[in-house]
Amino acid sequence: MPAGRVLIVSDRVSTLQHFRRLWPALPLGYEITSQYAANLTVAQAEKVDAVVLNEELTTPQNAAQAHAAGLAVVTFGCRSRRGIRKLVAAQPDAYEVDNVGKLLRLLGRPAAPATSSR
Repeated sequence: MPAGRVLIVSDRVSTLQHFRRLWPALPLGYEITSQYAANLTVAQAEKVDAVVLNEELTTPQNAAQAHAAGLAVVTFGCRSRRGIRKLVAAQPDAYEVDNVGKLLRLLGRPAAPATSSR
C-alpha cells in the first residue's frame, strides 16, 4: 500500500509524534470528538495532515475551518441515510463508513462490484 493511501489516526498526540518519528512520510490524522476549536489548534500545532471528525463535529462550518487551515477532513460515525447525508453536506475529503454502498448511492456513484476475498 503506498504511503499516500494510508492515514494513521489517533486522538493521542504522543502516538502521532511517535509515528512521525518512525515513518515521516505517512500522513497523520488527529481524531477530534469534542472541543473542536481547541483541538483544531492542537492539530495545526502538530502539523498533521487531516482531522478526523465524529458525526457531531462534522459540520460545513467545521470542515471549512479545517480546510482553511490546510487540513483534510475525514468523517466517521454514522450509519443512517439521514446521518450520512449530513456528513456529505459538510464536504469532507474522505469518509469512514460501515455501509459503503449506501454512501456511494447518496453520492450518486455506482457501487463497486463485490469481490471475493479468496
